[in-house]
Amino acid sequence: MFLDFDTLIKLPGISTNNQFIEKLRAQCDLGKKMFAADSNSIEAYLSIKSMGASFLQLEEVYRQILVIPISSATAERSFSTMRRIKTYIINRP
Repeated sequence: MFLDFDTLIKLPGISTNNQFIEKLRAQCDLGKKMFAADSNSIEAYLSIKSMGASFLQLEEVYRQILVIPISSATAERSFSTMRRIKTYIINRP
């Protein structure tokens, strides 16, 4: 489930502020009932975002979740480019 508090709280970069955590827990509990039809994290994020200021903490966490693949891909492309350059330098005549 995309609104599982125990899973979300373990993600890196999540605030350890007690007030943030308690609000996130309450929003996850409420969100499980309201957004049960959402089948993936993108749909869940769009539903949460459409609610405005009601789910600020949950929206922040989902924004971080959706950015992770982009951040990883950028780093992987950099390493791939570095590898091609290194291979070129090693194999040049």
